[in-house]
Amino acid sequence: MFKLRPVTLWVTLLISLALPKGTIAQNREKIKADLIFKMLDFDARFRMIPGYRDSACRMNLANQAKAEYLEFKQTYQANTALFAKNEREKLNEVVSSCDKIFLKDEVFSALKQPDYLSSKNPSKGEVMDKEWIDIHKACLYVLIKDLTVRSNYELLYEFSRLAAAADVARNGLPSCHHYADSLLTKGGPSLDQHFQKAQLQNSAESNSYFQQLITAFKNKAADLPEQTKAMYASRNMLILSPEGEEADIHLMTRYPGTPLHLDGLIKELTEMDKYSIVASPAAQRDMMHNSILFQSKAHKAEKNETADYTFQIITPGILDLQYKTPEYSTDFGRPGYISIITYRCPISIIVLNKEERIERTFVVTGENNIFSDTLHANVLDNFRPGMGLIPFRSDTACYDAMNDANLKNNISGLLFSKKWNEAAPVITATLNNGYGYWKALREQYAIYGVKNPEAGYQDIANIVDSTDYAISHLGTETVRTSCKAALSRMLEKYQEILQRPDISQNVRILCMRNSIQAAMLSDQLERTMTLIADYKKVNPKDYLVPSFNFSIFSFRNWMMKNGAATVTLPPYSKPRF
Repeated sequence: MFKLRPVTLWVTLLISLALPKGTIAQNREKIKADLIFKMLDFDARFRMIPGYRDSACRMNLANQAKAEYLEFKQTYQANTALFAKNEREKLNEVVSSCDKIFLKDEVFSALKQPDYLSSKNPSKGEVMDKEWIDIHKACLYVLIKDLTVRSNYELLYEFSRLAAAADVARNGLPSCHHYADSLLTKGGPSLDQHFQKAQLQNSAESNSYFQQLITAFKNKAADLPEQTKAMYASRNMLILSPEGEEADIHLMTRYPGTPLHLDGLIKELTEMDKYSIVASPAAQRDMMHNSILFQSKAHKAEKNETADYTFQIITPGILDLQYKTPEYSTDFGRPGYISIITYRCPISIIVLNKEERIERTFVVTGENNIFSDTLHANVLDNFRPGMGLIPFRSDTACYDAMNDANLKNNISGLLFSKKWNEAAPVITATLNNGYGYWKALREQYAIYGVKNPEAGYQDIANIVDSTDYAISHLGTETVRTSCKAALSRMLEKYQEILQRPDISQNVRILCMRNSIQAAMLSDQLERTMTLIADYKKVNPKDYLVPSFNFSIFSFRNWMMKNGAATVTLPPYSKPRF
């Protein structure tokens, strides 16, 4: 086993007397890094035990983990003064959890038994799994709060796990080599995955070092434990509450809300303009049930008036409706026969000016787009609610339905209603964002706030307060422009903080989340897309960002980038990063 020499208290005291303050701080961090290495090493070795059925391998790993733990405990107890109170509490939990396993003979000796089961609940599997989880949770509790770059925790733990496997594969019992070597073989992709999650938050130097170490693991270098130790000891990857550091920022979510008024991007019609919306006969019936809601300062042209702008919605309805040969299916509630329907449904918007010249053409669905649906027995009963798709009992029944001309007409109408319901929101968004305005009801835009500004984060708290105020007053027309300018300034302040080399993960996600809202609401749409993509790499589970009406901002960004005379519109509801 790869071992580190324990550092005793009297050595620490001598160093503190002999060395200047900066050197003392470095040695404190070196001792802490030594402890973290030992803790992750005995955790990793203990975790490997259930992978073996051989009693000798299991006990060899258990003894290695125990020896490493005892060195860890001795070093920690000799240097408790180096840790803050909350750190000591967490490290004491590690010691308490490990003592219950490593220092009790009746528990420790049982580890040599393959499939070591609980006498009370043998059906729950090997007790080792639970014992390891208890240790691992205690170790995790130490690290997850105190790593300078917290997202590196999984990457650093994986390095330690594979370093332990490398030591077993090189120096362990011959019967133990195979499983350890298999862990190394599978470790490369795992390291890549954790590195991808963490690299955005690391310095270029750290990322370069991590990449070199990952390459060494993939190549199964002979000195992997030594290289892993060097990472902890000399690269300053772990900084546990260095002297003078404030408590980490504590986050809370704030919900500033505002109604929105977004100006037309192509040509916003004014009070002096008149408009007309004209639809092809095929769409007029469905427009009565699902109309186009055009928001504009302009007035709708009366019957005998000439419109300044005419928006023609052109569609022939359903074209080329065809049935494919019936096929037997078991994919639904009961087996039977279905037929796949194919069809086309072109829909376009043509924008005409007062002289009836075409200024723009927006293709909602193209001439060559082929769609498909399913002919099934439930169609004959006009889609009985709750019944879903019901196959025909025989291919003959399916053919009879395919030859029913009236049914084909009904299906054509149903299919067009379906496509119109998909197209109507796209048409509405296009007209409002291009030629009218987009007015949204009050929406909340989640940002992170600061619970403990007194801990050295008053400057960030002030930026958050300014962001909150600007968002909350965007709906007031007289200050809308100044609020957008304020959000632009706050965005730059957040970005400046993100460039600091020593910020915590909480500060990072606060600045990244709030930057997204500031950029989006100050009309920096292209930048918003980049900020969202970066943030989702760091905090993919934040469902509050982007906001619920982000689709309209995404749509507007697309419109700004696509100014050709004829363009094919994207789906309105699909975000476009």
